[in-house]
Amino acid sequence: MPVDDFTMTSGEVVRRVFGEIASDPGAVYLQGIRSGRVKEDSSHGQYYRGMLPFLPSKLVWQLKAETPSYDAVVSAPSSRADTGPYLNAVLAASEAKDLSSRFKRLGKYKARDPDVTLDDMIEEFIYTPAGDEPEFKSLVIVDESSSTGKTFAAMLVHLRLAGLSEDCKITVAVWAKLGK
Repeated sequence: MPVDDFTMTSGEVVRRVFGEIASDPGAVYLQGIRSGRVKEDSSHGQYYRGMLPFLPSKLVWQLKAETPSYDAVVSAPSSRADTGPYLNAVLAASEAKDLSSRFKRLGKYKARDPDVTLDDMIEEFIYTPAGDEPEFKSLVIVDESSSTGKTFAAMLVHLRLAGLSEDCKITVAVWAKLGK
């Protein structure tokens, strides 16, 4: 099962489950579409869309092997809908609370830009606490891909400021492991 200890930009280490590495066709598509280097109708795009009906359930299977139970799930707001199938599958596999709608973006920064810092990404997000954050024991952060972890780390800063415990188990579940 593809799983590793992922050191985010913040220096925090979390468990990460993933389906593909950067050189796999789906990962090439996800990385390329965001940077504008790959077109939707490319061979990588066709491959990815053809496989997409199967990928979310495979990621959930891998997640459940690493983190059998979790009580909260979150995904960052995005201008693209690529995370949706994975988020929906992770939510359908548990009774976890979805915290995603509590996050909003200002639209000033994109984590993929090399000049964007963790502080920029913290500023990028607005989080509306609900008061239940201290109750969560296990949180799954879902995205279609991961690279540096700036987005995940920024979200965790907001969640911890709202009371999420340092003892809360954090698992990142992504289809494509990009970068390290």
